[in-house]
Amino acid sequence: MKKSSIFLLGLLCCNPTTPAEQKTEITYDQAAKPQVEQVTKNVWVARDYGLANSIMIEGPEGLVIIDTMESVEAATQVHAAFRKISDKPIKAIIYTHNHGDHIFGSKVFVEEGTEIIAHATTTHYIDRIINVLRPIIYERSMRQFGTMLKGDEFRGNAVGPKLHFDHHYTPGLLRPTRTFDTPTTTMNLAGIEIQLLHAPGETPDQIAVFLPKQKILFPGDNFYHAFPNLYAIRGTSNRDTMTWVKSLDLFRTLGAEIMVPSHNQPIKGKAAVATALRDYRDAIAYVHDQTVRGMKMAKNVDTLVREVKLPAHLANKPYLQETYGKVEFAVRSIYHSYMGWFGGDATDLKPLSVPERAERMAKLLGDDRAILQAAQAAYEAQDHQWAAELGRLAAARPALEQEAKQLWSKALSALGKATHNSPAHNFYLTQSGEIAGSLNIPQLDVNSMPEHLLRSFPIDRFMHAMPMTLNPERSVDVEEKLGFRFKDTGQNFLIEVRKGVATVSNAIPADVPVLNTDSYTWKQVVRGRQHIAKALAAGDIEVDGSVIDVAKFLRLFKS
Repeated sequence: MKKSSIFLLGLLCCNPTTPAEQKTEITYDQAAKPQVEQVTKNVWVARDYGLANSIMIEGPEGLVIIDTMESVEAATQVHAAFRKISDKPIKAIIYTHNHGDHIFGSKVFVEEGTEIIAHATTTHYIDRIINVLRPIIYERSMRQFGTMLKGDEFRGNAVGPKLHFDHHYTPGLLRPTRTFDTPTTTMNLAGIEIQLLHAPGETPDQIAVFLPKQKILFPGDNFYHAFPNLYAIRGTSNRDTMTWVKSLDLFRTLGAEIMVPSHNQPIKGKAAVATALRDYRDAIAYVHDQTVRGMKMAKNVDTLVREVKLPAHLANKPYLQETYGKVEFAVRSIYHSYMGWFGGDATDLKPLSVPERAERMAKLLGDDRAILQAAQAAYEAQDHQWAAELGRLAAARPALEQEAKQLWSKALSALGKATHNSPAHNFYLTQSGEIAGSLNIPQLDVNSMPEHLLRSFPIDRFMHAMPMTLNPERSVDVEEKLGFRFKDTGQNFLIEVRKGVATVSNAIPADVPVLNTDSYTWKQVVRGRQHIAKALAAGDIEVDGSVIDVAKFLRLFKS
């Protein structure tokens, strides 16, 4: 290796590119015992049974449950605890929003006559996760929540001790049976006057529950005891920060005397609730406004990440610690929500891939091992970010892959142990284990779906998902159409393939082959539970036209 290269790498590896994160002692909830806390004479909140809370409101005619945990297993424990308090019938379940840790246990709570209430858009977001984002959202969620971490590597989550959902747990999701699409609505549930407020924030479908006679606010996930997760590193579309602020301002007009979030502990006292809501909205608004101010000054996103910090009077609040959301993640999300992915430097319009960058770095330094040596030097200098970046480059060189992965993994582990932000800690440590080969995230079977959920899933969602499974190589020269008639729902669909693009419509031309079946049979075929040949042989599927042509068409949608 050339002396000049060694000198250059010495300069690079021994000067951290960003200041080290300040360590803060944070108490996590991973050791907390599950408990049901009585908030008032008729309100109880189940905490630490899983990632989120489940809340029970007792009325003269029965019970109302707000949020239902993340799995059948977690929900079963909460249901049993609630049943020790009251044996009244469960009249209604309210979903505050579509996130799995709030709705995947609903099957446990439903009885004959139980309504499931949500905003009108909640079903859309549920279907979007199940039909579009699986399995990538599952894999990244396992990293963010540290579900696969064991022993001392797992430190808990700032909004709840642990997510009780992975490939071992049972989803018990039931779809809403009653929805509303107005800004507010008032319902009488179990003999109680309950106001539901559409309050977009962490999700667009977020609703808050308010008991006007008791002045109790249930804000869902628009407030928890940490700086809000304005961007989730598991992957999420833009969370509109100023819409979130408006929802918090709406809450402030209610004069609530008790606030029971869907994560962490309640806040009691009118002044305490008012202060918390004011501080929370001010923190979000401050980060938004200062990011936009910097944008107007033509500052790039990396500069703003370094500069935008909460003012001391907010940063010191216990419910605004960056243990869940993180200001720098929020700055990036806000910047990109206005400006998109391009940062304004033409150099970044067509960046090199990691393998390409690694190859050029090796040529520049004259030695493949120079990258690995620099990564090792950075690690020994405790410049763990630079060590991770160099380790990733070195791992892209085939001769160095295994050795470099071990160093890369160690650097990520060090970064994770140095942060007090629980999603970042979990992501660092989980990916560290994956790279080292000591940890594996078992994949969900994308074709698996509980029977009750498969039956309830609308057939039009299946059909409109088909274009996203079209194989471009097989279909690049194909122009074909296939009709579908579902006798149980009376719905018709036409799938048209046009040289690598598929479209879905409803009118079926006369000269097109048609597949006739019922919606449940087709769902089973799509999910791999029934082979189409067996369905044809059994008469569950009939074809108007050539069976061979239909089979060829459907093979276009196989990976």
